[in-house]
Amino acid sequence: MKIKRFGMFLFGAFTAAISLQASNPCPGGGLTCIEIANGNNALTGNPISITTQTGETVDLSPYTGTLSQTVGATTTSSAITLYCDDLNNLISTGQQYNMNVTRLTPGASLANTQFDTANPAGSSGNLPGTSIPIPTGTTLYDEEAWLYTQMMDLSGGNLSSANITALQEAAWELTSNNLTSAEENNANAWLTAAYNAVVNNQTAGSVNGIAFQAASYSAWYVYTDPASADDASSTGYQEFLAYSGGGGGQGVITNGLGTPEPSTFWLFGIALVAGAFLTRGKAFGKPKVV
Repeated sequence: MKIKRFGMFLFGAFTAAISLQASNPCPGGGLTCIEIANGNNALTGNPISITTQTGETVDLSPYTGTLSQTVGATTTSSAITLYCDDLNNLISTGQQYNMNVTRLTPGASLANTQFDTANPAGSSGNLPGTSIPIPTGTTLYDEEAWLYTQMMDLSGGNLSSANITALQEAAWELTSNNLTSAEENNANAWLTAAYNAVVNNQTAGSVNGIAFQAASYSAWYVYTDPASADDASSTGYQEFLAYSGGGGGQGVITNGLGTPEPSTFWLFGIALVAGAFLTRGKAFGKPKVV
């Protein structure tokens, strides 16, 4: 029922705060967090791994996870398919991580993402082993979204470990120089295609017989550790992309569209603080290999 009196609002906000703190799984009462279920590839159901130049064995995305989001006293948790754009920072399974959420709409601020203004692959020049300029900001995230659109839509005989590996290596090379020369060569054709699709608006073509799929960039979201916001050198938790457009393709999630943006979360949080002294925090921990 509706609460009309201010005193009743304060009481309601107070009880909502108690409920929120009791049921919210996010560390420190954060408003958005994710958890990775395991290292299996969400498209094949089996682990696909590579060993990087630094000797780490890492599993290839997409990963199956859980997204928890809190508005007021209500916390909802749902399955999410996460695509990793960050080979520099690692994660562990079974632990929740607080995240900023940024939608790749035209002109959207990317200040809460990790690679808004800088890229650990370098500050100038080309990506290692390519003639592709090192990207940042909108160009980088659109290229990531384009590559993962191709991966998400793999089907039939094209849904293979080899194709997933090449696309993952391309996505990781956009933000890293930790790949071997063989991996760089494997990623080169996809990096060129992503660059042409985003920068030169090329819509047709193929790589290894896989026809290009158009990317709906505004249906992609970026999930970023708050500690890594606009900090490419951060040692925070891994950054992910997730698709929320619905419809066909594999690895599609159903939540995201219609979910309150971070600014809405903050406004709601401020209202609760004013009414019930609700506090929020952030989790810290040492990242581990998946």
